[in-house]
This record gives sequence, structure tokens and C-alpha cells, in this order.
Amino acid sequence: MQTAEGVYHLFGVDAPELGQRCLRAGRWGTCGLDAAFALNRALGLALAPLVCTPVGEAAERPGTATCAINQTQDLAMMLLSQGLALALPTAPASYKEAEESARAGRLGIWSTDFVRPSNWRRGGRLPDAPVDGTGPVCPIKAMTTDDGTPIYLVPLDPGYDKIEDSAIVTRFCSDDAAEAEGWRRPPLSDPR
Repeated sequence: MQTAEGVYHLFGVDAPELGQRCLRAGRWGTCGLDAAFALNRALGLALAPLVCTPVGEAAERPGTATCAINQTQDLAMMLLSQGLALALPTAPASYKEAEESARAGRLGIWSTDFVRPSNWRRGGRLPDAPVDGTGPVCPIKAMTTDDGTPIYLVPLDPGYDKIEDSAIVTRFCSDDAAEAEGWRRPPLSDPR
């Protein structure tokens, strides 16, 4: 999740990557984009500021934080409650309970066949999953700026839809994959 202060991984949860696909009733869905759009929708409807509090050095991933709107709407809990993320083993009990409730209600990813996001990042895929090489299945667009800086944009970034195909150097299915190759997200201009 990118804010004006930086890029954070939400504490206690693992959400599907942007390019991750799930199978629901024989049809491929975009479970990674679904989670991203839910976050974007919550932030867009928020009448109060987003506050992210970094979690200590023992965090399961660098840049890990708890993020809440008005210090009351925990975004990780929101994703879990909607079935759009999985609780990590180190997550608080309330997160695990929210995941179990979503699973019992067959909400979000729990109504699909899916690969756990951690396994998906290691190359795990469902049988017959759409190919996630350089085609449109991978939604992250990487390009170089006029000064040669390698950047990437995700579908929720301003200007994403205006990028011409000829400007795209490559595509990625996850932020982690893009960053591992040396690409960076540009800073947000919106201080939200």
C-alpha cells in the first residue's frame, strides 16, 4: 500500500498480488485487483485521514505497518472481513477470527479456488491459470521516465490508463517482482 509517507505492507495479512488470478465457478477472476480496489474504495470514501504506524523491527516484512482511517477502521481487518486477504501466523487473534468468519461465509477469495499469496509469489499457480508472463494478465506497467528513471505504475495510479503500449518496457504481476528488477513506484502527489 502506497501513501505519501511511503510504501507499506499491512501488518498481519497477506493479500493476493495485483496479477494474481482466482477461479470462481469455472471463471477466472482478478482476486489481486479486487483487494486493491477495495482498499482504494475505502480510502476514497474516507472522511478522515489515513494513519499508518510502522511495526517494530521484528515485522514479518520490511515496511510493515498498521494502517487505519480515523484510527478506527483498520484496513487489514477490513480486507480480512471481506475475504480479500489471509491472516498471517503472527497476526492478532482478532485477525484470525475475521479470516475464519469470511471463510465460513465464503466471502471473497474463500468462494474461489486460489493459491496462497506467499506460494503464488514463489511461482505456484492453479492448473490452467492464465499465463502471467508479459501479457495483459500482469497489470503492472514498467517504463522509464524522460531522465531514464525506471518506474512502474499499478492500475490505481493516476495516469495508468494514459500510458501508451509503446512506452511500456515490461509488465509485472507484483510490486515485489518489479522492485526486485530495480523498478520503483513514483512518489504520490496526493497527500492522502
